[in-house]
Amino acid sequence: MILIDTCILSSLAKIDRLNFLNIFSRKHFCYITPAILRELNTNEVAGFKFALKIEELISFRDAKNKVCILSPESRDLELACALQEMYKLSLTDCECIVLAKSKNAILLTDDTYLGKVASQEGVKNVYDLKSVLEANIIEGKIENRKELEEIIESLRQKDYYLFSEDDLRELFSYFSYK
Repeated sequence: MILIDTCILSSLAKIDRLNFLNIFSRKHFCYITPAILRELNTNEVAGFKFALKIEELISFRDAKNKVCILSPESRDLELACALQEMYKLSLTDCECIVLAKSKNAILLTDDTYLGKVASQEGVKNVYDLKSVLEANIIEGKIENRKELEEIIESLRQKDYYLFSEDDLRELFSYFSYK
């Protein structure tokens, strides 16, 4: 099971690469929380067209190659509220942590603080956007250095996303051996 945070979805939607999630959805059910769905709806209402692309992926029942909705139970919400007080994160982020931990799910987020807190709170697998790109390189969905450069530049221009020098070096190292 994979729980996807809003930031990963929006970053990939802005560059028309939501298909990069297919690598994960072939082997796992992918989920968002109702709070993330609300964030996406807010973005859609505000006129952000990327939210419409994400909406096409959403299913309200478990379906392969779709992103489903995973609703927290009342106990999960109580724990999320406690985490919110403790770490000063949004309730949405805290729901992601609680559900990822209780369901032993992989958490996909590029929010560094959320990732750190999730790890501290016992979420065993936290992956970021770099991990998504790496998986797509390994699977051959990103075929060469030029394509990776275009993706990184597109993320920079459309989402103001910047990778660290170490992350860039690691990503491009996959093509130095070919």
